[in-house]
Amino acid sequence: MKKLRTRFFLHSIIPTVVIYAVVVISGLIYVNRYYEREAITQKNSDVENISRAVNDWLIARISEVLQLSRIPSFQSGNEREIRRYLPVWRSHTAFIYSDVYFIKMNGRYWGLDNKKGNLEGRVFLSKFIGNIPKYFFIGRIPGEACFKGSLVVAAPIFAGSKTSGVIAGVIPIDVINRMLGFFTFSGFDKYMLVDQFGTIIVHSNRKLYGKTEKGVYGQEFTKLTRYKDQMVFVNV
Repeated sequence: MKKLRTRFFLHSIIPTVVIYAVVVISGLIYVNRYYEREAITQKNSDVENISRAVNDWLIARISEVLQLSRIPSFQSGNEREIRRYLPVWRSHTAFIYSDVYFIKMNGRYWGLDNKKGNLEGRVFLSKFIGNIPKYFFIGRIPGEACFKGSLVVAAPIFAGSKTSGVIAGVIPIDVINRMLGFFTFSGFDKYMLVDQFGTIIVHSNRKLYGKTEKGVYGQEFTKLTRYKDQMVFVNV
């Protein structure tokens, strides 16, 4: 009789233990998924806030160059006045811009400190002419020595309805890095900042500067996580 009671007790407690284990494990899975969703939501919020801050900073740079391009002496092509004014303008923005170039539509350019030359290609200038010309450009320009290792913010100079030239401000990548340094990335393994063409401007791995998203990752994240139409912040 003693054996029978013992066996009955064991047989009856096993289903109870199994049910209890299932409930506990299910609860742990639910709690784990809940906290995972919360963490993802928080990270998405962090990325969105960073994106807006970076976007605002870049819009301010675009506004500066646009205002520069609309100065009457620039629109009239008065090179003497332009050469006199550009050093003054840069003296107020030297903590951001390393140089500023006045570029004619034939590719000839000159900048501060008597820098001058000709653009090697016409792809950059072609963005400001045609049926739908751009009113500003921001991004990297590979293949042009004067813009190497920099982010370029440019705007066309109009003489009436015709594009007579382009003004381009040059922002060193180190400045972009310092700007990003104001943000906290402790919750992320990697980060990168790319332009609207999928070119990596800044990456937590400096060796990837200037490469394309597609070339590095096999896809373009900007198509999935674009913030407006200018820049995008992507968490890798």
